[in-house]
Amino acid sequence: MRNKFLKIVSNLLKFVIKKLKNINSKINIIINHLNKDPYEDLTPKCDIDEDEKYSKVLKWALENQNIKNIALTGSYGSGKSSILKTFEKNNKKYRYLNISLASFKNEETDNKETKIDIDNEIIEKSILQQMFYKVKSNKIPYSRFKRIKNLNKKDFIVSFILLIIWFFTLILLFAPKLIDYAKNNIQILKKLNNSNLDNNLFIGIITLIFVLTTIKIIGTIFKYLKKINLSKISFKSGEIELGTDSSDISIFNKHLDEFLYFFEVTKYNVVIFEDLDRFDNTDIFTKLRELNSLINNCEQIGRRIVFIYAIKDDMFTDKNRTKFFDFMIPVIPIINSSNSCDILLQKVKESNLKTDLSEEFISDIALYIDEMRLLKNIYNEFLIYKDKLSRIDLNLIKLFSMIVYKNIYPSDFEDLHFNKGMVYQSFKNKEELISEIERKKSKIQIEINKEREKVKKEYITSLKELRSIYIGALMERIPQATNIQIDNNNYLISKFITDESLFNKLRTQYEINYYTSSNYYRTSISFQSIENTVDSNISFDERAKIIKEKQEGEIEELKKQLEDLNNQKNEVKSRSLKNFINNENINVIFDEDTRKEKLLVFLVRNGYIDEMYHNYISYFYPGSITQEDMDFVMSVKNHEALDYNYKLVNTNNNIEKIIKKLHSDEFKQKEILNCDLINYIIENINDYKDYFEIIINQLSDNNKISTDFIDLYRKITINEEFFIKYLCNKWTNIWKFVDLESDYTINKKDEYLVSIIKFADMKDIINIDNNDILANYISKTENFIDLFLDTKYYAKIKEIITELNIVFDYVYSPQNDLFRFIYQNNFYKINERMIEAIIKEEYQNNLDILNNLKKSNHTTIKQSKCEYLIKYIDTNIKEYINNVFLKLSDNNEESEETMISLLNNEEIPLENKESMIDKQKVQITDITKIDEILWQKIIKSLKIKTNWFNLINYFQKIGKIDENLIFYLNNDTNYKELSKNKFDKNIGFEENIIKKFNLALIECELISKESFKYIVKSFPYRWNSLNIKELSQNRIDDILNYNLLVLTNDNLIFLKEKTKNKHILLIERNIDLFFEEIYLFNLDSNDISLLLESKVLKEEQKLTIIKYVKTNLIDDKLLELIYKILLDDTTNIELNIDLLTKLLNDSKSLDDKIKLFSNKLKYLKDENITHFFNEFGEPYSHLTEKGKNLIIEKSDINNQLLLKLKEKGYISSFKEEDKKIRVYTKKIET
Repeated sequence: MRNKFLKIVSNLLKFVIKKLKNINSKINIIINHLNKDPYEDLTPKCDIDEDEKYSKVLKWALENQNIKNIALTGSYGSGKSSILKTFEKNNKKYRYLNISLASFKNEETDNKETKIDIDNEIIEKSILQQMFYKVKSNKIPYSRFKRIKNLNKKDFIVSFILLIIWFFTLILLFAPKLIDYAKNNIQILKKLNNSNLDNNLFIGIITLIFVLTTIKIIGTIFKYLKKINLSKISFKSGEIELGTDSSDISIFNKHLDEFLYFFEVTKYNVVIFEDLDRFDNTDIFTKLRELNSLINNCEQIGRRIVFIYAIKDDMFTDKNRTKFFDFMIPVIPIINSSNSCDILLQKVKESNLKTDLSEEFISDIALYIDEMRLLKNIYNEFLIYKDKLSRIDLNLIKLFSMIVYKNIYPSDFEDLHFNKGMVYQSFKNKEELISEIERKKSKIQIEINKEREKVKKEYITSLKELRSIYIGALMERIPQATNIQIDNNNYLISKFITDESLFNKLRTQYEINYYTSSNYYRTSISFQSIENTVDSNISFDERAKIIKEKQEGEIEELKKQLEDLNNQKNEVKSRSLKNFINNENINVIFDEDTRKEKLLVFLVRNGYIDEMYHNYISYFYPGSITQEDMDFVMSVKNHEALDYNYKLVNTNNNIEKIIKKLHSDEFKQKEILNCDLINYIIENINDYKDYFEIIINQLSDNNKISTDFIDLYRKITINEEFFIKYLCNKWTNIWKFVDLESDYTINKKDEYLVSIIKFADMKDIINIDNNDILANYISKTENFIDLFLDTKYYAKIKEIITELNIVFDYVYSPQNDLFRFIYQNNFYKINERMIEAIIKEEYQNNLDILNNLKKSNHTTIKQSKCEYLIKYIDTNIKEYINNVFLKLSDNNEESEETMISLLNNEEIPLENKESMIDKQKVQITDITKIDEILWQKIIKSLKIKTNWFNLINYFQKIGKIDENLIFYLNNDTNYKELSKNKFDKNIGFEENIIKKFNLALIECELISKESFKYIVKSFPYRWNSLNIKELSQNRIDDILNYNLLVLTNDNLIFLKEKTKNKHILLIERNIDLFFEEIYLFNLDSNDISLLLESKVLKEEQKLTIIKYVKTNLIDDKLLELIYKILLDDTTNIELNIDLLTKLLNDSKSLDDKIKLFSNKLKYLKDENITHFFNEFGEPYSHLTEKGKNLIIEKSDINNQLLLKLKEKGYISSFKEEDKKIRVYTKKIET
């Protein structure tokens, strides 16, 4: 029960103590806030052992009689000294002697043993000095170590008087004559003499005084001689050496009696040694342990003396350390890199600097602070620097970083003042890196400029090659030409390839006139016809534009690369060191030694130490300017330009002080150009208007330095409006430079354009638009509207468009007031893209309408609701036709109504109308609805509806079948369509016109054979006579083949005379008529032969012709043909006897005669038979004799003849006998 109660009480007390500690902490914070001097000393604290754990252990060790050497071990800054200080404060019964040693030397000696000896001597001497100087000299009167005793004024006067008396008595005793003189002259002696003082008594007094003063002086001299150690006297060399000892005995051993004497006469019983470990020498601990042992064993001291050593943990690296000490107390560090952040944050919080020093920063930098004294000192110095540099607006994080750097790298901090050390070298390396980067980028710029020139040359070459193509096409038309005449001057053909301006003049010619080696010729060849010859789908301008756009695209890309490089160079110059540090160049910025210093690298890498470090390491005097500002002033005076964005400190009126240090003439120098300076001048323009005028005047000189500065300044300044306004007022050639002379990219030119339009006065913009250079650029800026997101500038932009009369090639921004202004006021060029943009705006991207716009542009426009557009196009119809109608590749489906309207528009040139006809698919239904001057073109282009009405109208106007009509008729689609209908009087023309047209078609031999084959079907007439004297054999064949000529004897005679057997063809085409009137036609032997040979006539037709053959016309050829036909005749026609007689008589073949005779035997009388047998001769003549029995050669022919004779009854009988036939003629009638 009692234990439980005690436990409750204990917990309650712990709770109360915890709460009191929190209250105490808050009270301390309040006190610190009120404290004007929140600094903290670096000495050990006497209140850190709150739980008295260390004190209890230490007290136990001190009370343990066996323990005489105690070690308090811990790392630097772990709180060892504070623990001891606390113990001393709380344990007054012990008498403490504190001995603290410190070594701040970093020098190395070559000989390690020598170094140890030196360290031992220094340590022992320091220990001895601290012990004896701890107490007053009168407490250790018998010590040989004497100290300088301060001689006060009273002692000095007494000693001085005593010396004077001694000197005076000395003279009196050893110079008696002076005694009388003294008695007579010295006032006091004179009185004594007058008093009848005995002379012996006087001498005795003087002697007594002399002896007493001499004893005093000798005693004093002996006292000081005791302190002199006479170690060597050499009479031979006259050398006396005092206070030296060449022995190797250590100070401890040499003065051991002094140590024992010291502790004998003093009451110290605890000796505390600190900082012995800084020498890294364990020998001293051995000697101190020996000393401790001697002291404690000394009977004359008679008490226990304990040595306490505050040392670092790693002072002894092995188990031997337990041999040195009787007891060891480990100390857990109060602060290390893991908890220093909390301690530092607490201090920041107490100092009300939490907003200036972020927790993130404190957390990072505290990792490098692992010692309490170091942390305190850093914070103390930070507060001091903060106060001293308070006149400058400093970044406290950077200030704190600089203090950390100063404390951890004090030597490098000192070097930084003299432009030396690791930090300085890092910034110097940055400048070298910038120079190297600039060199590399400049090299790339040179290569890009070379590439630009190459592209320009390629462009010129490409245009020459393009011109040569068109000149080549022209030379194919006029191969004999040597010169071409332009403006009454003659030029060689090759000149038109190399001279662009001359070639452009040639392009304007509607008639190209040229010379050959002997003559001058005028042609109807136009350049447009040459374009169509080369490529009817794309013009020269379009091809040249493609080449130019390709070249401009490449140039623009190269310009962009150059601009990017310039921006990179400017960015590199203004880039802080921390932005340079990356994995690629960290080795360039930091050398190998510097990279080992992790804190330094951390501070620089994160920009906590930056280019403005001068402001953080030196005192600021009111009225002065910073080193950076002074560097700028000197750069102007020395004509050594710094970067345009060189930072000037704009605090405490620094820039005002800079301006005061400069003369007005110096503002005319290029070195004055600085962004911060001009910003300040603009912001205080009332005070520095004259200076600003000077600067603006020099920026208007078109100098590269000026333009480079303008380009940089406008991008970074907050005073762009004021700057651009005044610049445009002074520099009227600003846009000429930007657009025509600079290498700026399109994007950068647009940036200048926006600035000028926004900020320049209207009158200045008009002046800048010299020779329309500004208006021309704006007109070609397609994204012009999108450049101005703020509609507040629209009113001014509308005024500019109106004043400069800007006509845009293309501009569009949906549902935009500025776009509608441009559209409704016709401030745009008529072209495909602008029309599409307007239609798109009106119909909100209706895809069907946009698609129709490509195929039937003018028809779609006319059908739209865009009244402004329709009116604008009607007023500028020629421009529309050239820029839109003819250029749209797919625009070939215009309506017939649209085409008729356009083709009849008198404002459109004939050449354009012809191109329009070529382009469109539509065919005109009625040729009479369009201007007659276009009839030839429309016929030639096949853009007329296929019917005889249109063709006869055309023929009637032209009066002949011309080449256009021939071309039309020779088209297979056309002639096939025409063949379906007759062209007679029913189509609305008089018959004489139709006949004339029909006859002209027959007589036009350029109409192809295939076409004639079809159109002849539509011919309404056959002709009794035709003037075919001039016609070719082919056309005559066509006339005969298609039976256009009536069969007459005259036609036969004409054809027979003028052609080769074409009359036979006429007969063949009219064979029925021929047989009807065969007797009317005068045919000769050849005519009959040709008819009998004809493959057109049938066999019966040929037999009919044979029947009408006159015997006097039969020649050998005809005889042969007749025989051939008759012998093959199966019908066996009857021939008149005269013809048969002629045939039988004239044939040279007996077999043919017998065959023909045999075939016609049935038509002959007996007397005719007897006549022909007698004509045939033997053996056939014997067949006429009656009652004969005769022999005939056996053959098929003879067998057929005898058979038919028997049938006829001309013979009695016959029979075959071997190879003969025996014939029995009729018996003789009685």
